[in-house]
Amino acid sequence: MERVMRTHVRFRSGLFNPTKPEEEQTNPGVYGEELSKWLFDNLPHHGIKTADYFSEDWGWVVNLESPKFPVWIGCSNEGWEGEKTRWICF
Repeated sequence: MERVMRTHVRFRSGLFNPTKPEEEQTNPGVYGEELSKWLFDNLPHHGIKTADYFSEDWGWVVNLESPKFPVWIGCSNEGWEGEKTRWICF
C-alpha cells in the first residue's frame, strides 16, 4: 500500500469572512487574513509556535517557529474569485 502525505486541507466555513473592504485585501477577490490570524492565534495553544503572518498576492502566510528550517502555512479562499466560504491551507 502506497502512503501519501497530505500537503493541503480544503474545507468550508463561514467563520473567516473578510472584515476589511475588498480594496484592502491582497488582490481583488483573494481572502485569507482572518483564517491566517485565527491559525496564528490558536496554533500555540496546541504546541505549535507561530512567528508572524503576512499577505502574498495569492493569499496569506503563517510563519511557524522552527530552529532547523523555514516552515509556513499558506491560507487562501478557494474556488471562484471572491469565494468567502471555501478555504485551503497548504
